[in-house]
Amino acid sequence: MTLSVVYAVAGSWLALWLTFFFRDEHPGRQIRKAGSSLAMGIAIVSMHYTAMAASTFTSSTAPPDLSHAVSISTLGIAGFSGVPIMVLALTILTSMLDRLQQQKTLLDELFEQMPEAVALVDGTERVLRINREFTRIFGYTPQEALGRRLSDLILCVQSREQGYWEVVKRGQRVDTEDICRREDGSRLDVALILVPFAVPGGEAATYAIYRDITERKRADDSLRELSGQLLQSQDEERRRLARELHDSTGQKLAALAMNLAVVDQSAAALDARAKRALTESLTLTSESLREIRTLAYLLHPPELDELGLRDAVSHYVGGFVERSGIPVDLQLPPDLGRLPREVETAVFRILQEGLNNIHRHSGTARASVQILRSPSSVTIRIEDEGQGLQEGVWRSDGKTSAMPGVGIAGMRERVAQLGGRLDIYSAAQGTTLEAVFSLA
Repeated sequence: MTLSVVYAVAGSWLALWLTFFFRDEHPGRQIRKAGSSLAMGIAIVSMHYTAMAASTFTSSTAPPDLSHAVSISTLGIAGFSGVPIMVLALTILTSMLDRLQQQKTLLDELFEQMPEAVALVDGTERVLRINREFTRIFGYTPQEALGRRLSDLILCVQSREQGYWEVVKRGQRVDTEDICRREDGSRLDVALILVPFAVPGGEAATYAIYRDITERKRADDSLRELSGQLLQSQDEERRRLARELHDSTGQKLAALAMNLAVVDQSAAALDARAKRALTESLTLTSESLREIRTLAYLLHPPELDELGLRDAVSHYVGGFVERSGIPVDLQLPPDLGRLPREVETAVFRILQEGLNNIHRHSGTARASVQILRSPSSVTIRIEDEGQGLQEGVWRSDGKTSAMPGVGIAGMRERVAQLGGRLDIYSAAQGTTLEAVFSLA
């Protein structure tokens, strides 16, 4: 009986040794599992066989003599009951550990294969782990990065100036764009996400995720440059068309009107039908001349080049009030003076688009236009008391949650070309448009 217990214990330890001793070595795992199961089976069979072999059975009709009966010792009871339970528990534990190992392997592979550069840092911003993409983008190997402060490895301008890590320490996620420094000192544009979380034990940690957007930024800069060229070409074409309409077509219509006036002086010799035709021609010529002059002015007011922004704005707002019937409170600084040509053009175009939107969409009973000038900037503010824009069309941070109209997009491009800022605040009580241009 004791021998059966010894066999069972020895076989069990052999099975456990095969299972755990080479646990982290992946090649041959299936063979070792099979060997472990085989050793466990042999141990259990040996236990039962030796226990049975140790017992002797004699056929007899006489009452059994219990003085020679086999007694089961405490060790035997432990062998029969404890060893199988131990084997079952360890088998379950082995299966659980295998599953945890598989999950750890999958998570490790996912971390390494992430298309973004990822760094895991502790509560003091020291690097605990980085992935392959981090090494590729920033040039640091895991050995060089581990244990060092992330801000010492890759200095990011906005993260330091805006205090993003302080925000993360308060448990808030950060999603922004930044310019960061590589190991070789070069810089690249990145989309940065900082995700704080708590590890078991309550300690704070953060995932810092970087995506290289340098190519996208270059494409944006090229697109912005192209948009600026298109806007400049558009303004030049408007200026040319306005000049042609005013100096050529307008003058020809004026000459036609004078010739018709001469004919009208001899209208007494005409019959009634010819008189009516002459009168209609005079009226049509006068209307066409007025429309041509208005169109030329809307394309490019001559005052903008000749007299400056102040006179062009005053004249345009006066014409808008006559055409729309919407009273406008115009406030202009007495010291506005002349501004750079591109700034004057941009301010005037924003005035045109803003008042045009008010007339077509707001339904307001009144509006106001204010232009402010400081030594370093000029600001135009247009307000109405209408129904406001669609909710979420434009936010003051420059991001849109819905597609803006073509007019708003055009204003945004004009302001961006000159390094300015465009904010649109909209509510049920009305809309405020504010554009700021730097004069530095």
